[in-house]
Amino acid sequence: MPIPNKLSLSFFLSSRSSYRDVLISKNEIFCSPDTVDEFKAGSPSALTCPVGTFDAAAFCKEKHLSLDFGVLLVKADATGRLFPRNLGAFICPKVLLVGDTHHMQAPIRNLIEYAKSEPFDRIIFDHTRHHARWFFEAGFKNLHWIPALDFTFQKREISMRPARKLSFVGQAGRFHPYRCHVLEELKRAGLPLEVMQTSPSGAADVYADSEITLNIALNGDLNLRVFEALSAGGFLLTDQLTESSGLKALFTPGEDLEIWSRKEELVEKIRYYLANPAEAFRIRRTGQKKLLDLHSPEVKIQEFWDLVLEGKENPAYALESERGAVPKIFAKPIMALLPASEFFQELHRNRSRLVFYCSPEERENVRRFVDLPRVECKPHEEW
Repeated sequence: MPIPNKLSLSFFLSSRSSYRDVLISKNEIFCSPDTVDEFKAGSPSALTCPVGTFDAAAFCKEKHLSLDFGVLLVKADATGRLFPRNLGAFICPKVLLVGDTHHMQAPIRNLIEYAKSEPFDRIIFDHTRHHARWFFEAGFKNLHWIPALDFTFQKREISMRPARKLSFVGQAGRFHPYRCHVLEELKRAGLPLEVMQTSPSGAADVYADSEITLNIALNGDLNLRVFEALSAGGFLLTDQLTESSGLKALFTPGEDLEIWSRKEELVEKIRYYLANPAEAFRIRRTGQKKLLDLHSPEVKIQEFWDLVLEGKENPAYALESERGAVPKIFAKPIMALLPASEFFQELHRNRSRLVFYCSPEERENVRRFVDLPRVECKPHEEW
């Protein structure tokens, strides 16, 4: 399918080189506080924009840009480093792509307040689908999910004889305590683990050349490594997420990828698949095919424009199940409980397991309210 050529204006975090060549259109202007000005045939293709809150219309006028675009897309996250304002001045559909809300201080509240303050026609989730429930509770109706809308696509041929045994590509520092803990456990178990950071292209090479590619989400999020590893033909062993994350709605464990929950299970599965490379090869082949068929950039871009221009969304991505998903377990209004949910989320980021002591009748409500994968409910008597 042809990629649309509508002139688009996108405000994103990170540099232009951090993303694929075409985000949503062949005719797009990418703006970020972390990029540098770039021009193609005398017209801007990338522009450095201010950090934080700024008047987007005034910024465009300063750059001699019209306010008439095919779409205006803002990817904002809980850092608050990119909150363009005065979006009502633009005569085009305005779309918010929700970035990181799974860590940092008051992350969900910060994005909800920003979304309320500007006239967005659509609000799209990609890797934090499980937070859509709070946006519904805040009164939004124009909520959608397009998984991995902007992931970095790097296709590779599947290697018949990978040179690496077990690899993890990504950050593993002080902001990733659980991830660091798991990686250290694997090293103590004597497994042939390689941990590294590299460019998107280098990461794809590693995924394709590893018998097993390990993924450990930061905090219950369906991170982009899932899609990037599968596109490169990697055998992905990723951590279990909750149903509302959307992981199992997209990929089938044992068919497209493999999942793990506890560290003991992870060690066992690593040893099993290292000893059974033919089975790992079968899974990586079907996983890459599904990614190419259903989640290639061309598909993502078409889904985006279908939604923005025609209001047509992929029925497999409907968020209706998240409407009313926050249980009414206390007398307080539901939105008054959001700070508590964010508090538990931050505890979860820093711990291997989050334990709640409750009655059998309360267990399901507790799990639904916290909605994070490493939650365990125990009887009051065990306190």
